[in-house]
Amino acid sequence: MLADGANSQNDMKRWQLLREVDLLGNTVRETNISRVAEQLAGRGIRSRCMKDGQQCVSGFHHEAIRLPNGHTLAIAGLERMFPDGAQGSKNPVDVLGDLVIDLDPDFQVAWVWNSFDHLDVSRASLGDEKCQQGPGSDGCTPVFLAATANGWLHSNSLNYIPGSGDFLISMPEQDWVLKIDYQDGKGSGKVLWRLGEGGDFQAKSNDPDPWFSYQHDAGFDPPGSKRLIVFDDGHQRKKKYPEANNRGQVWELDEENRTASLVLNADLGVYAVAVGSAQSLANGGFSFESGFINPGPSAYSRETEVTADGKIAYTQQLDGALTYRSFRVPDLYTAPRK
Repeated sequence: MLADGANSQNDMKRWQLLREVDLLGNTVRETNISRVAEQLAGRGIRSRCMKDGQQCVSGFHHEAIRLPNGHTLAIAGLERMFPDGAQGSKNPVDVLGDLVIDLDPDFQVAWVWNSFDHLDVSRASLGDEKCQQGPGSDGCTPVFLAATANGWLHSNSLNYIPGSGDFLISMPEQDWVLKIDYQDGKGSGKVLWRLGEGGDFQAKSNDPDPWFSYQHDAGFDPPGSKRLIVFDDGHQRKKKYPEANNRGQVWELDEENRTASLVLNADLGVYAVAVGSAQSLANGGFSFESGFINPGPSAYSRETEVTADGKIAYTQQLDGALTYRSFRVPDLYTAPRK
């Protein structure tokens, strides 16, 4: 889990800890972001989380996944100051990028992917996201270097790919899902492809707006297949069509020919402004979570199950709270389906 708590460098508490617990809630292992930053310095990523700093490893966020070899991949924020003109600014600007950190079974850094090394920083956030100095909110990690940082990527999910040992990362502020050359810690970190509007794939669909935007929980499901499922929040469609809803999508990818066939494009009947999840079910259907619906005095969420052809079969609503992710399980005792 990503947790609040003390680090070993400053007094920030929000999203500073990465912790594993057992089913009784006992801590099995734990690290904090400043301990990780100390190790990253030896890999050329120096961190000084103060107003006069030029770069800061600011906190864990959104996702940590356990790999088959016992390692853990976690997303962390990386602030960097850029000179006048960067991302259209007239003054020096703080840009909040992302790291993907490979931690070994002792939570020691084994490999790292740095967004600033592999992406074009001149392509600014499509939603012009701004993150305020302090502990951060609305998905932003803590901000240390300036009063406001550009929320450049806002990465929100990782998906490990058996066989190749690579991973997918979802970047909603770019409307892209990227495949990264990881190779179980032996890869170069190169971006192998970008899926989404303006990326490397041709969409094969009759829908005039097939591509997802501000997407969540993107991954190959089942693992090892060419079927990618994703929750489409749909921010770009919402700008065009005010009545648009969230969509649950399934894409069949032909990586060799760079084509993506949209085989399921289910209208979920509601619109969540953020978060969401996507999961395939044993019966051939799918479960999608619209996690942050806010039309009135309080937020609520809704899980929607659809059949294989996209028809809504079941919904369950949770009032008074948002839901970052949901997991459909047969019961509390059956082992998850591999």
